[in-house]
Amino acid sequence: MQKHRQFFLILMFVVFGQVGIAFAGRTYTNIQSPVAGTQFAMGSTQSLTYQITNTATVPNNAERIYQVRFRINSGSLFSGATAAPAGWTRTAFSTTSVTFQANSWANAIIVGGGSVSFTLAVVMRSTSADANETLRDIRSRFTSTTTGPPFTNLSSVTTSTPGSWTIRSLSITSFQITDTSGVPITAQTAGNNFQLRMTVVNNSNAAQNPVVAFTNPPAGTWLSVPLIPPTPAPTCAAGGSLSLATGASGTIIFSCSSVVGASGTINFNARAQRIASVTSANAISSTLAISRFTASLANSATCLYAGSSLTVTMTIGNNTGGVVASVTGALTPIAGAPVTFVSGPTPASIASMANLTTNN
Repeated sequence: MQKHRQFFLILMFVVFGQVGIAFAGRTYTNIQSPVAGTQFAMGSTQSLTYQITNTATVPNNAERIYQVRFRINSGSLFSGATAAPAGWTRTAFSTTSVTFQANSWANAIIVGGGSVSFTLAVVMRSTSADANETLRDIRSRFTSTTTGPPFTNLSSVTTSTPGSWTIRSLSITSFQITDTSGVPITAQTAGNNFQLRMTVVNNSNAAQNPVVAFTNPPAGTWLSVPLIPPTPAPTCAAGGSLSLATGASGTIIFSCSSVVGASGTINFNARAQRIASVTSANAISSTLAISRFTASLANSATCLYAGSSLTVTMTIGNNTGGVVASVTGALTPIAGAPVTFVSGPTPASIASMANLTTNN
């Protein structure tokens, strides 16, 4: 009986002694970049970087992290493009697990300012609805072997479900302000019509119908408003819906108009969705400058032989609410451009422009 009791006591000492060594002072932190909760499109390959910092304390503060393993089990997979950081080697790889090891004691992660960033190439899975994901775990191994590799593993510390991101069923690949014929524009005289065009791709593994904008129509935001008080934002009609097979794309068109007398710079914000769990990330449109008095340029050609003539037409619009007098135009080639100014403008000036008129 005495031998049995001694064996039991020794066993308990060994078990609890090892637990104490493993967890007493060996710790590390991991920081994900981009930040936790970042949204990705299903089916895309993304880079997730984890900064591993050795935060071990006494009595283990002289030890270094020589090996780091990352695992994933969400259905998304590691890409073979995942590479080791400088001073480390990728020693094991599968689509669900990748292990890195320091090339020397000098490259292992030291306490007090020691950190290494590991970048994982992740192929995001496709499913029928949006999903939140994390890694399965991160395991760091500690050593005091100054002559490694090989290193003696003193202990392994594992962090479960680190990091986080969201995969989205839909993505907006273009969110463009255009004229009424679909040509992109960046400036317009107030009181005119324009279009907002949102192109949506279905990245999920299921057909999605109906896909609409949220909000519908998208809300406009003034980025700069020189008038006091601010003028009303442009108004847009609600756009239609899309029926998208897996991998298909379509464009939702919103017909918009700015208010007469408005002035400022505006863009629009929206996302695409079928239901609350089938969405895209938020997108911001291109920017439109709305002015009471505008000037735009158009070339007679986009490609010419050397020595050919090029005519540039300046279109001036007045939407100030009154008559504008003595309007002149000036054109200066960009420094280094292979052109020489010959003549013009014709006419040299415009005596007056009535409200809501344009001249070339």
